[in-house]
Amino acid sequence: MSALPSYLVNGESPKTSTKKRERDSLTSSIQSTFGRRVILEDAAPQIADLNDPNKDPTDARITTSPSASISRPQSPYTLNPPIDFDGLSWPCIGTRERLESTPEEAQARLEKLAGAVQTIFECIGEDPEREGLKETPMRYAKALMYFTKGYEENVRDLVNGAVFHEDHDELVIVKDIEVFSLCEHHMVPFMGKVRSFSLKS
Repeated sequence: MSALPSYLVNGESPKTSTKKRERDSLTSSIQSTFGRRVILEDAAPQIADLNDPNKDPTDARITTSPSASISRPQSPYTLNPPIDFDGLSWPCIGTRERLESTPEEAQARLEKLAGAVQTIFECIGEDPEREGLKETPMRYAKALMYFTKGYEENVRDLVNGAVFHEDHDELVIVKDIEVFSLCEHHMVPFMGKVRSFSLKS
C-alpha cells in the first residue's frame, strides 16, 4: 500500500479526465454552431413582406419566432446560445434581411415603419397631418431604426479580436460602456452605462 495518491502513481487525476471531457464537449458544441442556420420552411409566412399594406386588426396573427427547442442549441453549459459564425447570435429571419438589405429595401422599410407610426397617431385620435406632427412619423421611424441598429452590427467586428488570454488573477474592471435599446414589452427606449467586473476563479 502506497502513501502516494493513486493519480500520482497512475499518471493522471480523475478530475483532470472529467474536466477534459467537459472541455471537449463544450468545444464541439460551440464549433457545431459556426455554420449558418438552416431556415425552417413553414406553411405560414414567418415575417410580413415590406410591400404588404398595413395590417387590419382582423387579420390573422403571424408567428414570427420558432420554438426554443428548434432555434437554440442544446448546451448543458449555458442558458444562452453561443454566437453564430456571422456575429448575429441566433437572429430571426427579419434580422438577417435587415442586415443584408439594399439601400432601396432599407428605405422601403423606413417608409413602411413611418406609415405604421402615422396609423398609431390616427388610432390615438391625433391628426398626423397637423403642423406639429407632420414629419414626426418619419422622425420616429428613423429613431426606432437607430435604437435597434445593433441588429445591423456584427459582434465579431465590434469585439475585433479583443478577447485574449491573460495570466494574471486580479480584478478586471471595464466601466462607462454606453448601452441603449428598447424594452421589448413596451417598445420604450432605455439607456445607461454598464460596468463589468470579473475576477479569475
